[in-house]
Amino acid sequence: MIGKIQATYHSDQYKRHIMLTIGIPRALHYYKYYPLWYSFFNDLGFQVITSPPTCKTCLDEGSIRLISDTCLPVKAYVGHVLSLKDKCDLVFVPVIRSLEKKVHNCSRFLGLPDLVKSVVPEMSNLLEIEIDVNKGDKFLKKQMQHLRLALNVDSGNFERSSQKAIQTYLKFLAVLRKRQLTYQEGINLLYDQKEPPHRIAQPPEFKIGITGHPYVTNDEYINHNLIQRIRKFKVEVITPEMISRRSLQKGIQTISEHSYWTSESEVIGAVGSYLENKLDGIIGVTAFSCGPDSLMMHLAERKADANGLTPFLALTLEEHSSETGLVTRLEAFLEMVSRRKRNVRL
Repeated sequence: MIGKIQATYHSDQYKRHIMLTIGIPRALHYYKYYPLWYSFFNDLGFQVITSPPTCKTCLDEGSIRLISDTCLPVKAYVGHVLSLKDKCDLVFVPVIRSLEKKVHNCSRFLGLPDLVKSVVPEMSNLLEIEIDVNKGDKFLKKQMQHLRLALNVDSGNFERSSQKAIQTYLKFLAVLRKRQLTYQEGINLLYDQKEPPHRIAQPPEFKIGITGHPYVTNDEYINHNLIQRIRKFKVEVITPEMISRRSLQKGIQTISEHSYWTSESEVIGAVGSYLENKLDGIIGVTAFSCGPDSLMMHLAERKADANGLTPFLALTLEEHSSETGLVTRLEAFLEMVSRRKRNVRL
């Protein structure tokens, strides 16, 4: 944990006279939690910036720092951290170990700050916090206390900003479900006032469900603009963030009975919901060398095969994935689903 940051407050507005900048890498947890973090830090008076969208340079620079079998999202994350060098006072690198009892995150995420310090030793300005529900409320309160002291803010403002951030985040999730937006579309709408891209004419020819981690399904460079490519075929796309928490939990129970990984609702739960709602096809997007993905996607695909009525396309991505190859497989899959849909009507 970094040392205290010196700052002064306006007696009435509780705003900083000296605006300190906190950088947030646009990768991994960013897509799911950015509105929460932005609201929290901004309300405390910090200026929040993010790294630019993923690009070839970003991914190449991250890959150089890591061993070859490191998963694609972590390579991208390191590249995003490097892009924030000398652009902010602090880089926020949280450790999210567990958000539910006996449910754990990927092992590469558990030591994310240590990984960053090891491969990017020139970045010494990391702001850390560890979230682990399995260690109990006392541990979480201690971590929040460490963060408050590191930011050098008083307890009243810290608590107020925390509660405001939670409410902002809950409203953000509600908007995603109500308007059927992806995480990135919701972020664009909330902070850039950018309306989502034009949707297909109603009714759509058919519906396709996407399953996978948000940092893979929402990163247009990593997934070769997958969602927009699908929508060009007059297809309605459903993603896990568009589904209610209750439906995701119910979906998990129909496939694996219990949750073991933090991201299980995004992969297995979504597939269970898609099958229950009889979507016309499912596309599973995974990152190469991801251990939890290899297990969860296998269970999801096996369930879809057992269903017998829902085509399933598994896409595995890594830094050398061919855009042409992905497009070819995608077009063939959508054509198959379209023909299947027409045959059923006949």
